[in-house]
Amino acid sequence: MRASDDNSCSRDRLLLHFLLPSIRSNRTKVRVCSKEQSVETSSTADSWVQRSLTIRATPEQLLERWSDPEVQRAVLHDRATLVSGDRQQMVWSVRTHGDRHVDVRSRQVEWNEGRSVRYLSEGDRDLRVESKLTVTPGPADWGTQASLRVGYSLPGGVVAETLAKWLGSAPELLVSTVLHRFKALLETGEFPTLERNPSARDNDDNP
Repeated sequence: MRASDDNSCSRDRLLLHFLLPSIRSNRTKVRVCSKEQSVETSSTADSWVQRSLTIRATPEQLLERWSDPEVQRAVLHDRATLVSGDRQQMVWSVRTHGDRHVDVRSRQVEWNEGRSVRYLSEGDRDLRVESKLTVTPGPADWGTQASLRVGYSLPGGVVAETLAKWLGSAPELLVSTVLHRFKALLETGEFPTLERNPSARDNDDNP
């Protein structure tokens, strides 16, 4: 093993040292220093939304860019404010009614090289949102099909307000919009001038 690999392993172990105590699951599996690394957590999501889109990039490029905090801040710019973070952990601030702010902590809990990456976002009062980006070869060997799956629960009170602000009244539209922003950012380096509207969902690979 090369010296760079040793350093990478040390960083992974240090990260997991801080992540493991916060995992709320009776079943935990960790793979350190391999192409597949994950901290398994049981899903408690009540609802799921999934959208797919073909993007002109390789699977590796999609996963690397999606894990970049600056890219996530760009595609979520009107939904949440990035406070701090890196590819493994991020802290977001979501504004609710009355100009209140709720911090949401997002962490990478699964990485399958060339296949998928999953994030778990948690906040106060059991706020919990899961997201997983899966990549597969595009149709007719053109580009890569990116599938974004988002799971969430619908508790009440402040949490419901936060989710409403973050996901909007139509979560499926938000997921579609995020994917189209991601596609535009990778293919052109900028977002479309006009934001998508609900009828534009028909252009998704998965309506």
